[in-house]
Amino acid sequence: MKLYLHRAALFCSATFLASFAYGQEDTGSVQLGYSQSRLSENLPGWRDAFARGNVNLGKKIGVLNWEASQQKHFDETGQAVSASLTHDFSEDWYAMVGAGLGTGASFLIKRRIDLALNRKWLAQRQLITGVQFTASKASDGVHDDRSWQVSSSYYFAAPFVAELGFKRNTSNPGSVSTNRYYVAGTYGENKKHYLSARYDTGKEGYLPQGANVPAANFKSNVTTLAWRQWLSRSWGFEVQVERYNNPFYRRNGVSASVFYDF
Repeated sequence: MKLYLHRAALFCSATFLASFAYGQEDTGSVQLGYSQSRLSENLPGWRDAFARGNVNLGKKIGVLNWEASQQKHFDETGQAVSASLTHDFSEDWYAMVGAGLGTGASFLIKRRIDLALNRKWLAQRQLITGVQFTASKASDGVHDDRSWQVSSSYYFAAPFVAELGFKRNTSNPGSVSTNRYYVAGTYGENKKHYLSARYDTGKEGYLPQGANVPAANFKSNVTTLAWRQWLSRSWGFEVQVERYNNPFYRRNGVSASVFYDF
């Protein structure tokens, strides 16, 4: 039986809320890494290699983030690339526009567009709220998704940030609507270390199992822990572990990477 996640790319790499703080004092950053996951039910494991980074293009343009990866899931191998630009309109408002492409494997998203708008609140601008729209098309040529996400993050006096979020997704064909919720926290300081945790739970739209046995609107959850450590002002490493569960299989994964700030 062939089993794969139609929207696996939404879960296989977690981006923590502290990521925008990485490299605040630098022009940019580059990160290279490898991840591996074991699956239950005698399913083949996952192996991914990735490169990602960001570069500050100045106040008039903003910060460019990019990522490229080769992913082997369920004995299929494909490649994916993505990029996004975050721009500050004022001290209170900033926005993001992004796009991604995938090829070579049915589990990858063929194309994706992201649009987000965020607002800072309170005297120290320590509260941030945001809304994001995402539209994607699957590589199978049949399925597509539209989602809206709202989120809120708060910077405490201690070096700790907490975030809550909600996503409403509609998958087609069939207009399968699902809700997901997440909570995340990050402790640490730039140029020292970050310790992050995230829990995401809710339902997913589609999980094809073989050619004629589709599963839809099923529950799943994913827990991710990450440690990002600077060894000098410019160099460091990051380790991440992740556990994913749905009614059909479990996945346990680990990734390791090195990064350089410039």
